[in-house]
Amino acid sequence: MCCPRTPSLPVWSPRWALAWSSLWRRRGRSFPLDVIGRSWPYLLLKRVSREVVVHEHVREGAKAGVLALEVEGNGIPESLVIPEGRVGVLLGVESRTRPRQFPTPFGDVRLAAIKALLPAELEYVSKRGAKGAAELARRFAENGEEDVSRAHRRVVV
Repeated sequence: MCCPRTPSLPVWSPRWALAWSSLWRRRGRSFPLDVIGRSWPYLLLKRVSREVVVHEHVREGAKAGVLALEVEGNGIPESLVIPEGRVGVLLGVESRTRPRQFPTPFGDVRLAAIKALLPAELEYVSKRGAKGAAELARRFAENGEEDVSRAHRRVVV
């Protein structure tokens, strides 16, 4: 079974489940928030958010552009997990369909898409660094899935 589209939401806010829930209601389905909270996209969001909060170099890298990083793969579909038990993501891939930021009373909030990578894509980025991450982001945008995370899809490299 293919995974649903993962909405781009602020990485600092696990309240994205509300947006996820409304997305499913629009498609004629409805899931309780506790089900969403146990989903692999939610686990991935939580782990990436933790990395952003804890590590300044991750925050700064995400501000500068597309950033590749690895997080724990426990609870994530096996098709995304590398042999070391981790999963790779691209953080900050620009979306053509969602705004880059939105205003709040406390200032603008930047939306940062979290794109789950297949193991071959993570290896590609690992070998090529920032240029590899930018190339992957370009390829994802080309096929219209720059801000969609699926456990089962074709590799873009």
